[in-house]
Amino acid sequence: KEKPQLLGIDKDGKFSLNGATAPREMILQQLEKLPKEEKEQPIFLQADKSTSYGVVVALMADIKAIGFEKLGMVTKPNDKKQDGKK
Repeated sequence: KEKPQLLGIDKDGKFSLNGATAPREMILQQLEKLPKEEKEQPIFLQADKSTSYGVVVALMADIKAIGFEKLGMVTKPNDKKQDGKK
């Protein structure tokens, strides 16, 4: 049974792992300490839309370097239709 990790970045740039806020370095250390079996499970990244692209890409690279292969993005659906009208 898969139990994915959820890594978040909020609008203030604060990081969280499965809902627990912590500094980025600490979260990466926690992820690195996980056994190989847990790193084979998916990890999902949820970043606030105001988070810079560079921060997201760097975090994705760190996650891959730690050993996670199944990386997904959590997004919110857009309330507006593509033509910009509701």
